[in-house]
Amino acid sequence: MSNPNWPGSPESPGEGQAPQQPSSPPGWQPQVPAEQPSGLPPDASYGQPPTYPYTPAPAQPDPFAPPPATPNPYAPPATPNPYAPPPTPDPYAPAPQAPVESPLYAQQGMPETTSPSGFPPAQPGMADPNVQAGLPYSPPAAPSQPMYGAPSQPMYGAPGQPSYGAPGQFGQIAQPRKRSLRGLWIALAIVVVLLALAGGGVVYALSQLAAPAAAAISFCNDLKTQSYTPAYQLLSAKLQGQFTQVQFTQGSQALDTVEGTVTSCKQGTGNAYAYSFGGTTATLQAVITRSKQGDLSGTIHLKSENGTWKVDGLDTSLLGANLASLQETLTFCTALAAKDYSSAYSQLGSVAQGQLTATQFTAQGTLHDQIDGPVTGCTLVALGSGNDDTTTSLTVSVTRATLGARTGNVTLDVESGAWKVAKVDLALLGTDLGPLLVGQQFCTALQAGQYTAAFGLLSTTAQTGHKPDELALPSGLSYAGCDPDLSTYKVTTSSASFNANLKVKDAASGLTVPLGITLKFVVEGGNWKIDDFSTNS
Repeated sequence: MSNPNWPGSPESPGEGQAPQQPSSPPGWQPQVPAEQPSGLPPDASYGQPPTYPYTPAPAQPDPFAPPPATPNPYAPPATPNPYAPPPTPDPYAPAPQAPVESPLYAQQGMPETTSPSGFPPAQPGMADPNVQAGLPYSPPAAPSQPMYGAPSQPMYGAPGQPSYGAPGQFGQIAQPRKRSLRGLWIALAIVVVLLALAGGGVVYALSQLAAPAAAAISFCNDLKTQSYTPAYQLLSAKLQGQFTQVQFTQGSQALDTVEGTVTSCKQGTGNAYAYSFGGTTATLQAVITRSKQGDLSGTIHLKSENGTWKVDGLDTSLLGANLASLQETLTFCTALAAKDYSSAYSQLGSVAQGQLTATQFTAQGTLHDQIDGPVTGCTLVALGSGNDDTTTSLTVSVTRATLGARTGNVTLDVESGAWKVAKVDLALLGTDLGPLLVGQQFCTALQAGQYTAAFGLLSTTAQTGHKPDELALPSGLSYAGCDPDLSTYKVTTSSASFNANLKVKDAASGLTVPLGITLKFVVEGGNWKIDDFSTNS
């Protein structure tokens, strides 16, 4: 078996063989006759003398072999002793220890300590290596001694000690060297400098990316604080062309009344923000919370105009009703309050205009002003369900000076790209004018001598036992008109009455004499009918 301390140490001697002393001090080159070939024969093992003749095997580089010998085989090596400690202090070397008595030499009765070089001192009959190192050359080893020293003794150092060198020298596991962080710090410094140089551009890019969202947030905050003037300034040219600042303020205040004031604005969930850097349009999914209505979700559409982001559209779901339809309703109310019946009639859709002409609409508006008083207020009461960008249902309250406040529904739809009033509850416009209009038709038919048509406006009760011809006047007399006394006009859901002056003309004298009558009405078959007319006593 080989000595575990060194792969080239000789095997242990056989039983009964005396140990031999080393032929040369440790640290010196082994002496090999010049005529002998180098290397071991194929059958040789480590520690056995080579047998000749043999064919030397190719020399294998020994990582632990000392450097090649100098030209003088007896001269000490020119290079430093590879087993000597390095000149620089080893940070991992243990602290110096007290001399340790070698158990090997203790057995022989010879006290021994380890020399500073890590080798045992010279033995009797052996030259001191420290002294021989000063000679120009040393005598060769005795030929009767083995080449590699006594097999019973370790080649270097005491048994149990490292085979060569002190701890931390060759033969010990090398400690990994710490990698320098200098390159890393240099790279980081370069990155910091580049970011600092590009910092202005990065900040500009981020601000541009967030600009559309910032405009939307600013608009929502203005609604929250009821700051409608700055909010209007954030509208695009298209929206400002649809309503004036006064109209926008009125519509916003109407929503505050119906749905409650805005309490918060926040961004919707998911991919709420859609904007490509450098683009001119953007969208933002938003949630507006109102004190009465709660959360309303929808999209804010934005557009860049002259480098400034503006609100270019608001989803109906975000407001509860299309903003343009609200404005159309307010425009209709404003025209009624101004007694501008021609403009109010133009706000009606095709279905509503098909029920009465502009003249009739104007006449009815005039009657309402006379009976109920002029319009003094028009407010939004509630939003209908299912409102979208083509249909809107609203509940509106109209206040008149005499009648007071009346509430009714208004339905709007889109015709030819514009919002129109499709239907208006009659109660919203004022007192039901149905009986009054039937009375006017009755008088007009009498004046025209159309007695059958006038007779058809009577109720079944009034017609019973009578004929149309009975409505005709005696010869020489004719109907010249009928003037209702609107101050006496009274109407309920099923009955109505008013006084009127029925004018009768005398053909012979040309005089016109008023004849006071009272007309009473009932609802029959869903229509107003004259149930009775009689002269006033």
